[in-house]
Amino acid sequence: MTSQQLGVPDFDSRRILGTRVGLRPFRKTGYRFEVERVGEKRLIHNYGHGGAGVTLSYGCAMEVADAIGNCDKASVAILGAGVMGLTAARILAARGAFVSVYSESFTPNTTSDVAGAQWSPSYIEIGDSQRAQFNRILQRSFDLFNELDERHGVYSRPNYTDLEGDHSFRDIPSGVLPPRDEFQRLPWSDVRASGYLYQTLLIEPSVFLARTTEDCERMGVRFERRRFESKEEVLALPQACIVNCLGLGAGSLFDDPLMRPVRGQLVLLEPQDLPWLLSHRDGYVFPRSDAILLGGTLEQGVTSLKPDPDATESILRRNREFFHPS
Repeated sequence: MTSQQLGVPDFDSRRILGTRVGLRPFRKTGYRFEVERVGEKRLIHNYGHGGAGVTLSYGCAMEVADAIGNCDKASVAILGAGVMGLTAARILAARGAFVSVYSESFTPNTTSDVAGAQWSPSYIEIGDSQRAQFNRILQRSFDLFNELDERHGVYSRPNYTDLEGDHSFRDIPSGVLPPRDEFQRLPWSDVRASGYLYQTLLIEPSVFLARTTEDCERMGVRFERRRFESKEEVLALPQACIVNCLGLGAGSLFDDPLMRPVRGQLVLLEPQDLPWLLSHRDGYVFPRSDAILLGGTLEQGVTSLKPDPDATESILRRNREFFHPS
């Protein structure tokens, strides 16, 4: 396939707005979606989605609602106010549940606020027994995000990649996204690499999380700032149904040794009018309305949230070199 040439980002360091660091809640052997009965309490675990939390969020919220059953008049506690907790709250409240969200942090100070976030299931482990559920979650999530628009920070975007087996798209079942297009040369003037185009979505977390919080408040969802020190404190909540969307925090609170952080650092450039996404071998470029996000770091087990100046230089260099190879 051929295409007209696309604009190239200006990587001048004077355009840098800042750097951000986030810890992806990765779970070895597969994310956890499980209903646990503890006495009269029903504890639904929904965490460990790595870098795919935004992508899977609405589909997981539907799975939570299915696990609860008749949500009308149900009293539900949700642990965590990131994208998993907020979408679950929104779906349950829309079905008539009385929802309370308990969290240490709220937008714009959650891990989800640091996400990219293009719609693709990246950096997630999928257990063999989870495949059918995972496919269903992807389809449901994509369908629900497609019902939203720019008011929720959701945009249709082409994603270009030079990766034959791009991990961000290879796990998506056939029929969810349109068939990919193939390029003998990707459509930037100095780029010689071949590649592919996937039609997907861009979700801007700052807009999406704020608007979803507003939607929840309008439907009567109650928010309470709270830190839980033990599983016993969680089970002492008055609600009979508790949904655990704590991400990394679930590892220590619920004694899950499979949880581990995967650190990612982002460089933010001044916004530029570039309506596409790029995932390449050495990083990614996501132009958004608030900034151009440059990324590409994966540090297993690293927990520091302090930006690394060397990583900033490396991210800038690797993304610049994709468009201007030597």
